[in-house]
Amino acid sequence: MVIVSAHAPKKFRNNIVHDLQVTSNNIVKSIFWANEYRQTDIQECLKYTKEAENNIRWMTRRLERARRMECITPVEELDLGDKLATVEEYFAGWSDSNKKLSEELRKEELRKKNL
Repeated sequence: MVIVSAHAPKKFRNNIVHDLQVTSNNIVKSIFWANEYRQTDIQECLKYTKEAENNIRWMTRRLERARRMECITPVEELDLGDKLATVEEYFAGWSDSNKKLSEELRKEELRKKNL
């Protein structure tokens, strides 16, 4: 993201480029914190997982907008889109495992209460 944004015209650097950089950073932070809370607090983990999902959606929209406004080239959009798709693919599997873990913990808690 930093390499691409360095090539963006100066008129876009304070708005669109900044949004792309912040959203990219937010995706990484959300995934990091979700992973940190995965073993200790599954509800907090799911909160950060949802944040990451939202940021990935926002990033997709912002990439399209940046290309339409000619802030990034179609080649850069394709490259970043491919990388975002890879992150999204890995994230989807990891997110599903978090949800399954949450369901298993909930079932285990119900089972303990019924005993």
